[in-house]
Amino acid sequence: MKFGAKTALDRLDWRVPEGHIAAIMGANGAGKTTTIQLAVGLIAPTAGSIRTLGLDPDHDRAALQSSVGVALQSGGLYPTAKPRAFLQHIARLYSNPADVDGTLEQLGIDPATKTPIKRLSGGEQKRLACAAALIGRPSLAFLDEPTAGVDPVGKREIWSLLEYHRANGMTIVLSSHDPSEVERLADSVIVLRNGSKVLDCPLAHILNPVGAITILGPAHLDTQTLAMALPTGLGVFEVAPGLYRILGADSPAIASTAAAWAAQHGVSQHNVQSDRGGLEDLVMIAIRGAEL
Repeated sequence: MKFGAKTALDRLDWRVPEGHIAAIMGANGAGKTTTIQLAVGLIAPTAGSIRTLGLDPDHDRAALQSSVGVALQSGGLYPTAKPRAFLQHIARLYSNPADVDGTLEQLGIDPATKTPIKRLSGGEQKRLACAAALIGRPSLAFLDEPTAGVDPVGKREIWSLLEYHRANGMTIVLSSHDPSEVERLADSVIVLRNGSKVLDCPLAHILNPVGAITILGPAHLDTQTLAMALPTGLGVFEVAPGLYRILGADSPAIASTAAAWAAQHGVSQHNVQSDRGGLEDLVMIAIRGAEL
């Protein structure tokens, strides 16, 4: 996907399982918003193809409207409308919407408020935008940084609403800069760097409360010899091409084993890193991978 001479997305291949929450992470300008805009038909790809619920969002946008919800970073709200009336209007566009008053209350917004949307706080407007994306109980919802600028209480209210809809079968794609948000909500995550995918895996292949070791090297190395040299129960995953993850690695002996395996494949010790086993560490390694 190009904007003039700038490549915003480069050969992104990504599929989201039904009924999952999938997160997109990356630095500002990495391509997160472009990915969402392509998926909902707000922009057309300059090359390649995209399918949303099996349809082309550029040509079949009208057919998708009743099955897809979207909340962008800004816009999409009627500034002079009251929150309840606005949400009722959105709900009428769907055949089986959620309860308007209950959704507002779950997000900490009084259904009886007469305050127009333009006078709501930024955090309240974010919550209302999320409600508008989800009120129709669509099959698929896209949320672009849904909790940016929202206070901690509001964040948890949004998270609870997303978890509720995921439990009822909705597929949700969200972009986020917040590792704690992704760790709580997401079933899988991709990380973009300069429009290219540098990480794509289930959260279960990333997180470990004990710790982890990450190795950067050539893609598709034989990890079987490394797995055989590790204590029973430790997992070894290539979470992205050339990005290897050992979970539960909490001892110098394991780190030494990993370093020896890496050296056998021409990978310098500099590219073998221990971390806390959390998402934030791995995202930083993925984003900075080209520099290591």
